[in-house]
Amino acid sequence: SKHYHQANKIVKRFVENMSNKMNEEQLQDEWNLERETVVTSPKVLNALPRDVQGVKQAAAKGTELYSVPDAQRSMEWLSENGRCLDQIGIGNSTIPEAGRGAFARKSMKKGEMVTTS
Repeated sequence: SKHYHQANKIVKRFVENMSNKMNEEQLQDEWNLERETVVTSPKVLNALPRDVQGVKQAAAKGTELYSVPDAQRSMEWLSENGRCLDQIGIGNSTIPEAGRGAFARKSMKKGEMVTTS
């Protein structure tokens, strides 16, 4: 989303301008100031790490994956736990007043994941 894109820019700029002469406490103070004065969007603020160690991690893998670490799953995990979208269909619910929704075309166990590939 555009909020993660903006957060990535802020993180990248901060990391590029980090001084090797600053200790961890000074870097944290600078990061806090950056978060409090530069960032005006609550959604961008939520996408940013709160501490300097998180900034370094977010710079390496992106604020999206830093914020939602389980967003990417291994193929092994997906094979074991996932279901492709071709196993669900759209239709009318049999529950009164529930409207339309997505429904499994095949039997699924409680808690199984539906994912795109």
